[in-house]
Amino acid sequence: QENKATAGNVRVDFILALLNAGEAGEARDALERLGPAAMEGRERTPLAFSRALLDFIDWRGGVEDDGDTSETDKMALGGQASASLETALASNPYVGIFISSLPTFVGKIDPADLDGAAKVTPAADGSSSDAAAEAAARGSAAARGAKDADLGSDEDEDEVVDTGPRGKFEGSVEECMAYMSVAAGCWMDFLEAGIDGWVADGLERFRDGDEESGGVLWPPRRCSTSGARFQQIFMNAAKAAEEEAEADSVGSGDEGAGGLG
Repeated sequence: QENKATAGNVRVDFILALLNAGEAGEARDALERLGPAAMEGRERTPLAFSRALLDFIDWRGGVEDDGDTSETDKMALGGQASASLETALASNPYVGIFISSLPTFVGKIDPADLDGAAKVTPAADGSSSDAAAEAAARGSAAARGAKDADLGSDEDEDEVVDTGPRGKFEGSVEECMAYMSVAAGCWMDFLEAGIDGWVADGLERFRDGDEESGGVLWPPRRCSTSGARFQQIFMNAAKAAEEEAEADSVGSGDEGAGGLG
Protein backbone atom coordinates (compact mmCIF):
# COMPACT_ATOMS: atom_id res chain seq x y z
CA GLN A 1 0.00 0.00 0.00
CA GLU A 2 2.88 2.39 0.85
CA ASN A 3 4.54 1.70 -2.52
CA LYS A 4 1.29 2.48 -4.35
CA ALA A 5 0.92 5.73 -2.43
CA THR A 6 4.50 6.70 -3.21
CA ALA A 7 4.03 5.97 -6.92
CA GLY A 8 0.85 8.06 -6.92
CA ASN A 9 2.62 10.97 -5.24
CA VAL A 10 5.40 10.84 -7.83
CA ARG A 11 2.85 11.02 -10.67
CA VAL A 12 1.05 13.96 -9.08
CA ASP A 13 4.30 15.78 -8.26
CA PHE A 14 5.47 15.37 -11.86
CA ILE A 15 2.27 16.88 -13.25
CA LEU A 16 2.44 19.77 -10.78
CA ALA A 17 6.10 20.36 -11.64
CA LEU A 18 5.14 20.67 -15.32
CA LEU A 19 2.38 23.12 -14.43
CA ASN A 20 4.78 25.15 -12.30
CA ALA A 21 7.12 25.29 -15.29
CA GLY A 22 4.32 26.62 -17.49
CA GLU A 23 4.11 23.40 -19.50
CA ALA A 24 0.36 22.90 -19.42
CA GLY A 25 0.36 20.87 -22.63
CA GLU A 26 2.94 18.42 -21.32
CA ALA A 27 1.11 18.23 -17.99
CA ARG A 28 -2.09 17.25 -19.79
CA ASP A 29 -0.22 14.64 -21.85
CA ALA A 30 1.20 13.17 -18.64
CA LEU A 31 -2.25 13.12 -17.04
CA GLU A 32 -3.86 11.45 -20.06
CA ARG A 33 -1.14 8.79 -20.19
CA LEU A 34 -2.11 7.66 -16.69
CA GLY A 35 -5.51 6.46 -17.95
CA PRO A 36 -8.87 6.26 -16.16
CA ALA A 37 -7.64 3.79 -13.53
CA ALA A 38 -5.35 6.43 -12.04
CA MET A 39 -8.37 8.57 -11.23
CA GLU A 40 -9.33 6.13 -8.49
CA GLY A 41 -7.61 5.50 -5.20
CA ARG A 42 -5.35 7.65 -3.09
CA GLU A 43 -4.31 10.05 -5.86
CA ARG A 44 -7.84 10.60 -7.18
CA THR A 45 -8.27 14.03 -5.60
CA PRO A 46 -4.96 15.62 -6.70
CA LEU A 47 -5.37 14.25 -10.21
CA ALA A 48 -8.99 15.47 -10.40
CA PHE A 49 -7.99 18.97 -9.32
CA SER A 50 -5.07 18.91 -11.75
CA ARG A 51 -7.50 18.09 -14.55
CA ALA A 52 -9.83 20.90 -13.43
CA LEU A 53 -6.90 23.33 -13.44
CA LEU A 54 -5.83 22.24 -16.90
CA ASP A 55 -9.37 22.59 -18.22
CA PHE A 56 -9.58 26.08 -16.74
CA ILE A 57 -6.30 26.97 -18.46
CA ASP A 58 -7.71 25.75 -21.78
CA TRP A 59 -10.85 27.79 -21.22
CA ARG A 60 -9.67 31.06 -19.65
CA GLY A 61 -6.11 30.93 -18.44
CA GLY A 62 -4.11 30.20 -21.57
CA VAL A 63 -2.93 32.51 -24.32
CA GLU A 64 -5.06 35.51 -25.11
CA ASP A 65 -7.98 34.83 -27.40
CA ASP A 66 -6.89 35.51 -30.96
CA GLY A 67 -10.46 35.57 -32.20
CA ASP A 68 -10.29 32.12 -33.80
CA THR A 69 -12.21 30.40 -30.98
CA SER A 70 -15.92 30.40 -31.66
CA GLU A 71 -18.47 31.12 -28.97
CA THR A 72 -19.64 27.53 -29.26
CA ASP A 73 -16.13 26.25 -28.60
CA LYS A 74 -15.74 28.62 -25.66
CA MET A 75 -18.98 27.34 -24.17
CA ALA A 76 -17.83 23.75 -24.65
CA LEU A 77 -14.51 24.47 -22.94
CA GLY A 78 -16.31 26.20 -20.08
CA GLY A 79 -18.68 23.29 -19.69
CA GLN A 80 -15.80 20.81 -19.62
CA ALA A 81 -13.97 22.88 -17.02
CA SER A 82 -17.08 23.08 -14.82
CA ALA A 83 -17.64 19.32 -15.09
CA SER A 84 -14.03 18.64 -14.12
CA LEU A 85 -14.31 20.99 -11.15
CA GLU A 86 -17.50 19.29 -10.02
CA THR A 87 -15.74 15.92 -10.09
CA ALA A 88 -12.80 17.33 -8.13
CA LEU A 89 -15.04 18.91 -5.49
CA ALA A 90 -16.86 15.62 -5.06
CA SER A 91 -13.50 14.03 -4.21
CA ASN A 92 -12.58 16.65 -1.62
CA PRO A 93 -14.55 19.89 -1.15
CA TYR A 94 -12.03 21.19 1.40
CA VAL A 95 -9.54 21.71 -1.41
CA GLY A 96 -12.18 23.88 -3.06
CA ILE A 97 -12.62 25.94 0.11
CA PHE A 98 -8.85 26.42 0.29
CA ILE A 99 -8.58 27.54 -3.36
CA SER A 100 -11.64 29.80 -3.19
CA SER A 101 -9.83 31.91 -0.57
CA LEU A 102 -6.32 31.07 -1.70
CA PRO A 103 -4.48 34.31 -0.76
CA THR A 104 -5.90 34.19 2.77
CA PHE A 105 -5.13 30.51 3.30
CA VAL A 106 -1.59 30.90 1.97
CA GLY A 107 -1.05 33.92 4.18
CA LYS A 108 -2.38 32.25 7.32
CA ILE A 109 -0.82 28.79 7.03
CA ASP A 110 2.85 28.11 7.62
CA PRO A 111 4.00 25.48 5.08
CA ALA A 112 6.06 23.83 7.83
CA ASP A 113 2.84 23.00 9.65
CA LEU A 114 1.66 20.90 6.71
CA ASP A 115 4.57 18.46 6.58
CA GLY A 116 2.78 15.72 8.48
CA ALA A 117 -0.31 15.79 6.25
CA ALA A 118 1.45 14.06 3.36
CA LYS A 119 2.80 11.37 5.70
CA VAL A 120 -0.56 10.14 6.96
CA THR A 121 -0.99 6.51 5.96
CA PRO A 122 -4.47 5.02 6.44
CA ALA A 123 -4.71 1.58 7.97
CA ALA A 124 -6.42 -1.29 6.19
CA ASP A 125 -9.75 -0.39 7.80
CA GLY A 126 -9.56 3.14 6.45
CA SER A 127 -8.61 4.75 9.75
CA SER A 128 -5.23 6.29 10.44
CA SER A 129 -3.14 6.74 13.55
CA ASP A 130 0.34 6.90 12.08
CA ALA A 131 2.72 7.79 14.90
CA ALA A 132 5.26 9.51 12.67
CA ALA A 133 2.56 11.68 11.13
CA GLU A 134 1.27 12.59 14.58
CA ALA A 135 4.74 13.63 15.69
CA ALA A 136 5.28 15.65 12.52
CA ALA A 137 1.90 17.31 12.89
CA ARG A 138 2.60 18.36 16.47
CA GLY A 139 5.92 19.81 15.37
CA SER A 140 8.08 22.06 17.46
CA ALA A 141 6.47 24.86 19.43
CA ALA A 142 9.60 26.91 18.91
CA ALA A 143 9.42 26.44 15.12
CA ARG A 144 5.79 27.49 14.97
CA GLY A 145 6.49 30.47 17.25
CA ALA A 146 4.85 33.69 16.23
CA LYS A 147 3.01 32.07 13.31
CA ASP A 148 0.60 30.44 15.74
CA ALA A 149 -0.60 33.92 16.66
CA ASP A 150 -1.88 34.29 13.11
CA LEU A 151 -3.67 30.95 13.26
CA GLY A 152 -5.79 31.85 16.26
CA SER A 153 -5.61 32.39 19.99
CA ASP A 154 -4.43 29.80 22.50
CA GLU A 155 -8.06 29.35 23.34
CA ASP A 156 -8.78 28.42 19.72
CA GLU A 157 -5.94 25.90 19.75
CA ASP A 158 -7.45 24.11 22.75
CA GLU A 159 -10.87 23.88 21.17
CA VAL A 160 -10.14 21.31 18.50
CA VAL A 161 -13.41 19.91 17.22
CA ASP A 162 -13.61 16.14 16.78
CA THR A 163 -16.06 15.34 13.97
CA GLY A 164 -16.65 11.85 15.34
CA PRO A 165 -15.72 8.61 13.57
CA ARG A 166 -12.78 9.15 11.28
CA GLY A 167 -12.78 7.87 7.73
CA LYS A 168 -10.28 7.25 4.97
CA PHE A 169 -7.60 9.66 3.73
CA GLU A 170 -9.52 10.47 0.54
CA GLY A 171 -11.81 13.42 1.16
CA SER A 172 -10.18 14.38 4.46
CA VAL A 173 -8.68 17.66 5.63
CA GLU A 174 -5.28 15.92 5.75
CA GLU A 175 -5.56 15.11 2.04
CA CYS A 176 -6.49 18.73 1.33
CA MET A 177 -3.49 20.04 3.23
CA ALA A 178 -1.13 17.50 1.64
CA TYR A 179 -2.23 18.48 -1.87
CA MET A 180 -2.22 22.23 -1.33
CA SER A 181 1.21 22.12 0.31
CA VAL A 182 2.62 21.30 -3.14
CA ALA A 183 -0.07 22.64 -5.49
CA ALA A 184 -0.87 26.12 -4.14
CA GLY A 185 1.65 27.81 -6.42
CA CYS A 186 0.08 26.30 -9.53
CA TRP A 187 -3.31 27.73 -8.63
CA MET A 188 -1.86 31.08 -7.51
CA ASP A 189 -0.55 31.60 -11.05
CA PHE A 190 -4.13 32.03 -12.29
CA LEU A 191 -5.60 34.32 -9.64
CA GLU A 192 -5.63 37.20 -12.12
CA ALA A 193 -7.68 35.01 -14.46
CA GLY A 194 -10.27 34.63 -11.68
CA ILE A 195 -9.65 31.00 -10.77
CA ASP A 196 -10.48 31.52 -7.09
CA GLY A 197 -13.86 33.02 -7.94
CA TRP A 198 -14.51 30.24 -10.43
CA VAL A 199 -13.87 27.62 -7.74
CA ALA A 200 -15.98 29.60 -5.24
CA ASP A 201 -18.91 29.58 -7.68
CA GLY A 202 -18.51 25.85 -8.21
CA LEU A 203 -18.37 25.31 -4.47
CA GLU A 204 -21.62 27.20 -3.95
CA ARG A 205 -23.34 24.95 -6.49
CA PHE A 206 -21.82 21.95 -4.76
CA ARG A 207 -23.08 23.10 -1.35
CA ASP A 208 -26.61 23.39 -2.68
CA GLY A 209 -26.84 19.59 -2.60
CA ASP A 210 -28.06 17.76 0.48
CA GLU A 211 -25.70 15.70 2.66
CA GLU A 212 -26.04 12.58 0.52
CA SER A 213 -25.51 14.32 -2.80
CA GLY A 214 -22.62 16.54 -1.84
CA GLY A 215 -23.14 18.79 1.18
CA VAL A 216 -19.84 19.80 2.81
CA LEU A 217 -19.29 18.23 6.24
CA TRP A 218 -18.30 20.95 8.71
CA PRO A 219 -16.14 20.91 10.82
CA PRO A 220 -13.85 19.30 8.23
CA ARG A 221 -13.52 15.53 8.38
CA ARG A 222 -10.14 14.19 9.44
CA CYS A 223 -8.80 10.68 9.07
CA SER A 224 -6.18 10.52 11.84
CA THR A 225 -5.49 11.49 15.40
CA SER A 226 -2.83 13.86 14.12
CA GLY A 227 -5.45 15.42 11.87
CA ALA A 228 -6.78 17.46 14.79
CA ARG A 229 -3.91 19.88 14.21
CA PHE A 230 -4.60 20.17 10.48
CA GLN A 231 -8.30 20.48 11.14
CA GLN A 232 -7.77 23.42 13.49
CA ILE A 233 -5.31 25.18 11.16
CA PHE A 234 -7.80 24.81 8.30
CA MET A 235 -10.71 26.08 10.36
CA ASN A 236 -8.74 29.11 11.58
CA ALA A 237 -7.78 30.02 8.01
CA ALA A 238 -11.37 29.50 6.84
CA LYS A 239 -12.62 31.74 9.64
CA ALA A 240 -10.16 34.45 8.62
CA ALA A 241 -11.33 34.15 5.01
CA GLU A 242 -14.95 34.44 6.08
CA GLU A 243 -14.20 37.52 8.18
CA GLU A 244 -12.38 39.13 5.25
CA ALA A 245 -15.29 38.36 2.95
CA GLU A 246 -17.74 39.88 5.44
CA ALA A 247 -15.58 43.00 5.79
CA ASP A 248 -15.42 43.35 2.01
CA SER A 249 -19.17 42.84 1.82
CA VAL A 250 -19.83 45.59 4.36
CA GLY A 251 -17.45 47.90 2.55
CA SER A 252 -19.25 47.34 -0.75
CA GLY A 253 -22.72 47.54 0.79
CA ASP A 254 -23.48 43.88 -0.01
CA GLU A 255 -24.89 42.05 3.01
CA GLY A 256 -25.59 38.77 1.23
CA ALA A 257 -22.29 37.03 1.97
CA GLY A 258 -22.65 33.50 3.26
CA GLY A 259 -20.55 31.60 5.79
CA LEU A 260 -18.51 28.44 5.63
CA GLY A 261 -20.04 26.66 8.54
